[in-house]
Amino acid sequence: LGALNGFTAYQLTQTVQHAVCKYLLDLDQHRGTQRRKESLGLSSLIIGSGYGGLSVENAVRAILQGVQNANEKIQKLKKGAGSVIENLEFVELFEDAALNCFYSMRKIAQEEDRTMNIDINNKIITVLGNRRRILMLAGENWWNRITVKVKDGTKYEMERSSFVYSASTGAARDLERDLFLSPKILQELLDEISTQNQWSKELAKTVFELLIPNDFKEQLKRRSNASWVLDDYTASYPWELLQDSVTDAKPLCVNAGMIRQLSMKDTSYRISTVSANNVLVVGDPFLDGYVNQLPGAYAEAEMLSNKLKSLDFKTTTSFKERSSSIIKKLYSQDYKIIHLAGHGVFNAAEPSRSGMVIGKDIFLTTAEIAQMSAVPEFVFVNCCFLGKTDGLAEELYKSRYKLAASIGVQLIRNGVKAVVVAGWAVDDSAALDFADHFYTAMFAGDCFGDAVQKARKCCYENHPGQNTWGAYQCYG
Repeated sequence: LGALNGFTAYQLTQTVQHAVCKYLLDLDQHRGTQRRKESLGLSSLIIGSGYGGLSVENAVRAILQGVQNANEKIQKLKKGAGSVIENLEFVELFEDAALNCFYSMRKIAQEEDRTMNIDINNKIITVLGNRRRILMLAGENWWNRITVKVKDGTKYEMERSSFVYSASTGAARDLERDLFLSPKILQELLDEISTQNQWSKELAKTVFELLIPNDFKEQLKRRSNASWVLDDYTASYPWELLQDSVTDAKPLCVNAGMIRQLSMKDTSYRISTVSANNVLVVGDPFLDGYVNQLPGAYAEAEMLSNKLKSLDFKTTTSFKERSSSIIKKLYSQDYKIIHLAGHGVFNAAEPSRSGMVIGKDIFLTTAEIAQMSAVPEFVFVNCCFLGKTDGLAEELYKSRYKLAASIGVQLIRNGVKAVVVAGWAVDDSAALDFADHFYTAMFAGDCFGDAVQKARKCCYENHPGQNTWGAYQCYG
């Protein structure tokens, strides 16, 4: 399986795909024009689920995807006349892994937006020699840790900056590299790829080559889950939009998990957590003609409210309400989850006026969030431009008031465990899909990083031509 912690679900899918294609081509060559009456099948171990570091679900999903990809390629090559694999059997020695495999296949088969069309037997066949063991799930799905910080003394040198990259290697040492770059060149490309909604594979590949040190590129190309540890300055870069290839490939954050962590010193000294299942959902505040109302934000908030109520969360809603009502509800009780959907503005000239628009010249800003005595566990901010942080402007503002220009940054400083915040204007229907799939996965018991990846993948596949899937900066 290669180097320690170097094996990924993407590599497994590619390997299975190549192997099955070769098997089917060899089979057709030896068989000639004769057709078998019986269906073809394969037996497989749950490859990579042990020391390979993959969870059983990810290993099963990767193998199924590899077989399906191979079938599609052979049918396309043979114009529908080639052999295909119709049956797949998983062989496992241990009972707990077999049950986990069975559960994972049922979960895949029942997915609403499933990309794999499978039917499963409703029974595990037990034969002589099976074993039982104590179930241990620790260490599954290793997340590589990549740290990117601006080098001291280069924050304000707009002609030339230096980033310091470090990454966990799975060994007793960490890889560290310096990268010199031109902020002006990068900023023009990043504006085009993100806020101007002109994402393309070629542009994403260009930014990947400029922004990633050569030593790190191979690690990212393995499509392994990655946790990016960023400072205030490097957090302003849309790392989620990177892509390492222009041919037959998806962005890095779609093929594998990608979450952020914020590296900072001035966190809250006292953190009060919330025990009750209270949720606040704010959707499309009444703006009295100041800016346009957002039907998409209202639809998203209503969808989430209905979902939460069905799960017995005590949900407080604020739909199309004035700023005074929103503020009263924000402070009236403590919340475990807060979801904000509406207009958002990042004002580089006046950082204090950055935040969610809740009225004419009225913004829900970092100052209001910082005054919350109890910290929510999770906050979702689905507002255009709200998650964008300009590193230079934020540093200048921070040095005066010790506050961040971005609500997402301030929430992390306050001690929120996980934050999802939009970095630029998002498409309404794609944003609704992202929120729906994310919350569905989270409430089904998925880990935060896995839920984010599923939502991004759904967005990417169901809304081609949009870059909404990459707009969400997910900290956790």
